[in-house]
Amino acid sequence: MKRRELTGPTDRPAAAPASFREIASDRGGRLDGFGYVEGDAEFLGAVTVLGGFFVRRQYHEWTGRASGWAETEFLARATGLGHVRACVGASLYTVCRDWMFRKVGADYSAGGTISRAFTKRRLLALDYMTLRRDQSNWMVDSASKAAYFQSLGVAADCLPTGVRPVRGKPRYFPGVIPIRTAHGKVPMVEILYPHAGSTASHFDRQLKLYEPLATALRSMGIGCRWRVLAEDQVQLLRLRNAWGKWVTSHKRDPTELEYFVLKKSFVNERWAELSVQDIDRYAELRRIHEDEGPGYRFRRAERRYRTWLERGSPLVEPGGDFAEGCELREVLLKHDYTLADRIK
Repeated sequence: MKRRELTGPTDRPAAAPASFREIASDRGGRLDGFGYVEGDAEFLGAVTVLGGFFVRRQYHEWTGRASGWAETEFLARATGLGHVRACVGASLYTVCRDWMFRKVGADYSAGGTISRAFTKRRLLALDYMTLRRDQSNWMVDSASKAAYFQSLGVAADCLPTGVRPVRGKPRYFPGVIPIRTAHGKVPMVEILYPHAGSTASHFDRQLKLYEPLATALRSMGIGCRWRVLAEDQVQLLRLRNAWGKWVTSHKRDPTELEYFVLKKSFVNERWAELSVQDIDRYAELRRIHEDEGPGYRFRRAERRYRTWLERGSPLVEPGGDFAEGCELREVLLKHDYTLADRIK
């Protein structure tokens, strides 16, 4: 059994979008009474809302303190109180109490065996969010994400949900996916995806999970920027290839409708409707959409042709071109994450 996630939206009100430092400070402040100094409480708040894992290096980078008494005091207090425990030597630590996750408003809980990929994703996310901690408008918990998107007019059934509802309620925004609210001259929502593993299958699932949300946002003039994190170039290449296939499968070629109209005449043998130029154009478009076009295997042209026949010539659905409004950004984090591979 893997570390499990809490389910369903919480009852507490969603916090206004803030910088990650402000979020960490607020959540760490909920640990008053345990004797943590301010920087240590802030770091523990950051760790907990991102899933509960950290290495010593990350403590140094967040607090600005070198190895020494301050680090020793923090780890002695956190482990002595039973808030965290070491899970690989004295280098990799995890939050180990359910009430800690609840107290800081995180979407996770302790328990079960620890997945290496699960752990690595959280270490990657913590590193990136440490670098961007002063950047504004981040959301890290499901309640604030759901409240924000619904405030834009996104229907609840367009929000990403976990596989299994609990207590009859959907579990919105599963996984450690910090999201930044729409910003920029051309509004973009930024979705952070930390990757771990030898294949891109998990990334594929995440892209499909977020399709309804991306469609709804596109209909409002808002795009989605996926910022993927990885520890080596090979992983980034796999993610890039998966992204290319996903985008290709959803992009609509502007010549598609022209092709369908010509194809209908050919299939029904309405030769009087076709000129020599139409025949040449049909051959050209068929090569693009079905035979030789780049990525044609992912276009599903035949299925969309049948849908077009059934519906006639429907108006373009708002947001139906959502892939056109999606962007990929890659971040290579050059830290050593092999400690996560030593989890047993």
